[in-house]
Amino acid sequence: MPLRTESPYVYPSHPVARMKATGREGHLQAQQVDVEDANLQRKIEINTTIHEAGVPLAILGSAWVVDTLQQQISSTSIAERVTQLLPRKRRSGDAQTVQARWLEAPGHAWQRPDGADAVRQLAVLEWVLGRLLKKVKPALLALPAGAPLQVRLHIETQVAEAEIRTCWQSAWQQEVGSTRAPAPTIQADLPALAAAEGWLESGEHPDQAPLILLVVVKLAALQEQLPASGTAEAATVLLLAGTGIVRQSGLRPVAALHRPERRMPDRLEHGLRHALCWSGLTGETILHQWLTGGAQSAAQRALLSACAPFPIGVKTTPGLLGLHDLDWALGNMSTAGEWLTVALATEHVGVSGEPQLVSPETDGQITLAVVAPF
Repeated sequence: MPLRTESPYVYPSHPVARMKATGREGHLQAQQVDVEDANLQRKIEINTTIHEAGVPLAILGSAWVVDTLQQQISSTSIAERVTQLLPRKRRSGDAQTVQARWLEAPGHAWQRPDGADAVRQLAVLEWVLGRLLKKVKPALLALPAGAPLQVRLHIETQVAEAEIRTCWQSAWQQEVGSTRAPAPTIQADLPALAAAEGWLESGEHPDQAPLILLVVVKLAALQEQLPASGTAEAATVLLLAGTGIVRQSGLRPVAALHRPERRMPDRLEHGLRHALCWSGLTGETILHQWLTGGAQSAAQRALLSACAPFPIGVKTTPGLLGLHDLDWALGNMSTAGEWLTVALATEHVGVSGEPQLVSPETDGQITLAVVAPF
């Protein structure tokens, strides 16, 4: 009998043998269908995972403070390398300068090292909280009435928690004032940027991430000793929300913070691939990268090498001017610098209209995330 060209099998002429051969082919075809169904289901699951992982946090407002002269410092001045950490005197009577940066509350002068670091920090904190709230007030007032706002104050300071709470209530009433100050959660530990992934995972779907007012402040002992060279104090506020409440309430985010990826130096290529995937962007579109830990650190050099397989736009900028080293410009702020990179990237999204990459380094690990127009 002729061969069946649509099958890889040659059918024997004996009826029983032909029946067995047909059965074998049917079994293999069934297996093939099962594999195809499984592959299709796997593809659907992967696409669903990528879609859900690509849901960002909406940044409704942000602000930052690094010293009393901040009107001369901006994301643009840092990007253009106009702003640089320079030696300065702690007080007018000091004989020694130190290459560091600290916050100074207007109207306060500290002339002698009398152990008054907690007093100085309290004055600075009162001023900083007021300034941050003033800048994000429009975004706070735009929130729908009754929206459950989580206030998280992470403040590294010698100021007692009760005094921090009083400062917060006073600053809210003075700068926002429309409602009673929401009760904050106060912690001395500074959260890592990677915590944003937990907020995205806290609901049934990433778009149900909570409404969070995050305040991160790092203050140092300045009265009793000189600050360490190359360090800085800083304060940052970010008003974050899930995309669900944004859609429901018609809010207008200033940027989107995509899911962060924290990696050791030997896993940075994997982390960068994922960070770009979650943003849905190609590397060519990213011309600005905000980093801490120093551009010449081993981890940041490893990241630059990890970029080799990717057409990252930052690499094409003349003289790598797309790399913005906050340690060089402002000083190292440890974990507080992670959130400052987000705030500066958010500001620069508003300036350039372009997506930004943040790559803060803390304890030898780098966190990668894309901040993009919403």
